[in-house]
Amino acid sequence: MTNHAPGVAYPVQLPMAPKKSTPLKVIKTIGFYALVILIIAFFLFPTLWVVVTSFKLPVEYFSIPPRWIPEAPTLDHYRKMFVDYKVAGAIQNSIIISAANTIVTLLFAVPLAYAIGRYRAGGSFLPGWIISQRMLPPVAIVLPFFLIFRQFKLINTYQGMIIAYAIFFIPFAAWILLGFFEDFPQDIQDAAMIDGASEVGALVRIVLPLLASGIFVVALLVFIFTWNDLLIALVLTRQETRTLMVFFTAALVSPTQEDFGVAAGAVGIGMIPAYLFALFGQRYLVRGLTMGGLKE
Repeated sequence: MTNHAPGVAYPVQLPMAPKKSTPLKVIKTIGFYALVILIIAFFLFPTLWVVVTSFKLPVEYFSIPPRWIPEAPTLDHYRKMFVDYKVAGAIQNSIIISAANTIVTLLFAVPLAYAIGRYRAGGSFLPGWIISQRMLPPVAIVLPFFLIFRQFKLINTYQGMIIAYAIFFIPFAAWILLGFFEDFPQDIQDAAMIDGASEVGALVRIVLPLLASGIFVVALLVFIFTWNDLLIALVLTRQETRTLMVFFTAALVSPTQEDFGVAAGAVGIGMIPAYLFALFGQRYLVRGLTMGGLKE
């Protein structure tokens, strides 16, 4: 309650009138959204073109002028893909290998990143050495991989594929997670340990849940990179364990021609798991990508 001095007039604050939009401001807003729409359309056009091609008849693939929308949409390419080419097995293999590699990679990368971020394990040399392993091109060591895996009978097995991918992606995941652990306030974990929690208990119950968004981003990247890999899968798999990428590049090429409709359908199906992964984890994805961007 405010006390007013007697006989003193105080100014009355009137509500401010809303600002009117000037024509120049409206034009700038329209231009901005038009530019955004053009940029989105530019990057989405190849994806949309591939999806539309999967519903076209062969005569429409290279028609001039291009037929943006198929005149007689067909599902025959998807029927051939699942019935004649049996793509379901390749999709199953990709899901198993990608999911298992993501889990194995995180099981090793999280403790590694925590040990380096909390205790500086390995000194200043170890982080640089870890990321240098990821810089090594896969084509340089895929042949030694093949010879070693053949000796241990790991060719054409899920175990061999998971081990090979884990070797490549554990350094990558640990390097990204290291930044999250370094930025995490150590006082929060110390407070939990003072209250009676063990270090492992504080890590599992306090630290990891608070870093769940960053861990989700790493899991998504590892899953997508594994899903889209061709070189390692092409060398280490055979008919029983071939992935969708191997199916797309090798199984669809006949001695006389390429089946572009089936190939386009395989590409469209290949985008679905990563899209669903990102869609259902959108909340964690946005938080993880922006984590560390703001400092208090």
